[in-house]
Amino acid sequence: MQSYTMRPVINSRGLNPVRLLLALPLAALMIASCSTSGARSATAPVASPHPTTTTRPSTTKPATVVLAQMAGGAPTRMLRVDPSGTWKCSNCAGDGKQHDGRLNPDQASRLQELAHDPALERETDLVRGYRLPCREGLVSTVQIERVLVTSTDCAGDQRPPVAAEILRLLTDATPAEATRPGVPS
Repeated sequence: MQSYTMRPVINSRGLNPVRLLLALPLAALMIASCSTSGARSATAPVASPHPTTTTRPSTTKPATVVLAQMAGGAPTRMLRVDPSGTWKCSNCAGDGKQHDGRLNPDQASRLQELAHDPALERETDLVRGYRLPCREGLVSTVQIERVLVTSTDCAGDQRPPVAAEILRLLTDATPAEATRPGVPS
């Protein structure tokens, strides 16, 4: 039997920014799933004991999209867009404040199309075996349900196409940024 060890978010040198960034979207998803209202039906589907090859359910229910961004020691930006296109972002403009707004109907529709694009499954960090190529870049993690896709604005880091389009849509429609100031996007 193989054993696994969890690496701490806080280590002897203080916060580990990479692990913290990767932990934040998961925490946001857990909080979001706890905050949804409504009781479960007695006829709710039961999870199959047999694993599947996909990481997302086969249904196309509207998806919540989370974008977490961090650069160096700067505070993390956290953008959450619900299925209707309403978004909330903490520290989005780098000012430590909460911002909110709404995507226009075309943007909200396109975001849902991208969130359900089957190609996104091949872009996950797990499938790509993704490793951060540099420490000084703006790290952007797009999370849709259990799917995580991370990229940076580091030289040579290729953003996966669907996740890159999601990032572009979100950064065009909100105060979030695709790159650090002075770095071409």
